[in-house]
Amino acid sequence: MDISKLPIKPTKRTRTTDPKDIFKSLTLRGSVQNIWGPQAEALEAWHQHRQLNDVVVGMNTGGGKTLVGLLIAQSLVNETQGKVVYVCPTNQLVEQVASKASECGITVATYMSGKWSNESAYRTATGPCVTNYAAVFNSKTAFRDHDLRAVIFDDAHVASNFVRSQFTLKIPSGHAAFRELAQLFRAHFYQNSQSQQFDDMLSGDRLALLFVPMFEVLRHADAMRQILTKHGVDAAPPGRDHVARSGEGARRRAIKLGIGKRTGEQKTTGNQDRTVR
Repeated sequence: MDISKLPIKPTKRTRTTDPKDIFKSLTLRGSVQNIWGPQAEALEAWHQHRQLNDVVVGMNTGGGKTLVGLLIAQSLVNETQGKVVYVCPTNQLVEQVASKASECGITVATYMSGKWSNESAYRTATGPCVTNYAAVFNSKTAFRDHDLRAVIFDDAHVASNFVRSQFTLKIPSGHAAFRELAQLFRAHFYQNSQSQQFDDMLSGDRLALLFVPMFEVLRHADAMRQILTKHGVDAAPPGRDHVARSGEGARRRAIKLGIGKRTGEQKTTGNQDRTVR
């Protein structure tokens, strides 16, 4: 018998997208046995609005948001059959989320400190990747060429500080570029009756703090790039090439440059279809 001619038509399996049904299908281990009332309400509300590009899920502290976030992430993986990332503020929280996923029977990958764990789960759209803000928001992010379909932001209310720190270039007062950068704006502060504050800042006054307006930064952008390059400051894009849209603050200990991209350039990573915060 020639079995090669048998009309084999495997049934196409569909993936469950309702997060509550996903929970019911899990092989539970450890302390998680049921969904609490607030968790069920959050999942139902999100599921009803899942077609929106940007959804905020608010829950009280201790309300079980980690499990909710994981179920939403898995639901989006099942729906899009693409890459989904679950972003946490710190490595410790990445480990905690991965531990909760293991406890519930949800397969996840992790990426932190430049190292992958169970990467195939993420690559094959079996489960989401749990990572941190620092890994996603940097000029050389490992996710820059990925076609991300959704992003879950854990603790989104504290995300701004982490993201800002990733795009801030700090030049300490002892650095060779410090005085050269500061001198670019001497004329501005002298013309605006702030010469004393400027000199106090350079002399090391602990209370001295000056903010350089955006138009002055734009005017000196090329000179700033040249100074950074001359002194070997590693400010790869977004960095030296994007100083023109930065803000600057100067004080006795350091100059801080808020690095951003030029107007018209996207600041997203990949083609993100949805975000959940």
